[in-house]
Amino acid sequence: MPNEINRAYDSVSDPETPQKRQEQLDESIKKFLANGGKIEKIPTGMTGEEYKEYKKGLEYKMRVAMDLRFKSEVAKLENDIQWCKEIIELINDIDSEK
Repeated sequence: MPNEINRAYDSVSDPETPQKRQEQLDESIKKFLANGGKIEKIPTGMTGEEYKEYKKGLEYKMRVAMDLRFKSEVAKLENDIQWCKEIIELINDIDSEK
């Protein structure tokens, strides 16, 4: 078996022209964006997988930060509620002395 090369030597299947291929790619991108996809720029020196992991880390940090902020706001509200209860008790005590 001399040097066999696996090529299609059909004269029927012409390679696509660059313009036709670009039109197909543009159409694919339009469909992708129409279905809610988004195109992101990956920072230089970072692979797609590294970027996804980096982004997951940022999203996690944001969730934790928001959770901590929410907890601190809840704690402030609980303190305010306790203060209001104490004021109401004082008012009730004053009213009951009258």
